[in-house]
Parts: sequence; C-alpha cells; structure tokens
Amino acid sequence: MLPVLLDLKFIKIYTFGVFLMLGFLWASFVLWRNIRLTSHKEEEIFDGLFLSLLGGLFFGRL
Repeated sequence: MLPVLLDLKFIKIYTFGVFLMLGFLWASFVLWRNIRLTSHKEEEIFDGLFLSLLGGLFFGRL
C-alpha cells in the first residue's frame, strides 16, 4: 500500500486519510438512510455526525 497517495509540491495526500474520510462518509450515508425511515429529524442526525467528526478530530490529536 502506498503511504502517500498524491504528492504535490505544497501538499501530501495520505492513503490513510483518504480511506478514513471515505469510511466516515459511507457510515454517515448508511446511518442517514436508515434513520430517515424512523421519526427522527434529519437535522438531529447531521448535528450528531458533525459533532462526532469534530470530537474525533479534536480528541485524536490529544
């Protein structure tokens, strides 16, 4: 596996970050699709996903 997926002069895009982002987006889509069939509001779902993303980024750096 390539550790660096794309290396430009000013930025490096790492494979781990790309797959981490794809996994979060896929899980968010599946959660949204399953939850919208219930009586929950979509705003609550997106607020929870946004807070989990911020929490993961913040606590991942500690």
